[in-house]
Amino acid sequence: MDRAPVLAITGQVKPQYVGPGSFQEIDQDALFNSFCVFNKTINSGSRTTELVTLALRHALVKRVVSHLAIPNNIRKEPLEADIEPMEGRIPDLRISNTGLIGRAVGLIEQAERPVIIAGGGAKD
Repeated sequence: MDRAPVLAITGQVKPQYVGPGSFQEIDQDALFNSFCVFNKTINSGSRTTELVTLALRHALVKRVVSHLAIPNNIRKEPLEADIEPMEGRIPDLRISNTGLIGRAVGLIEQAERPVIIAGGGAKD
């Protein structure tokens, strides 16, 4: 995926059917833990907004794969939750001060032997 943010949402059997011997059921935690930074099961409808927000935040900010499993019993429940504004919940990833970036470029161009120490996000 090369650091593309991904939110994977999968269905899951009811909690009482999770485990060995269940028909056509796999251990989703073990599968998704191998490559996801955020991997949760929504076991209560009241936690849906919180867990979706956290999953999106991990995927967007860290540019990784997040996974949410939704068991059948939760998926069938009506959900009454306010949709909250995204401001403040998910960081704005835009470059905010292009003037400072331009100034830095000018200083680098004028330097005789510039050294740049940059993290992994600088490649993008």
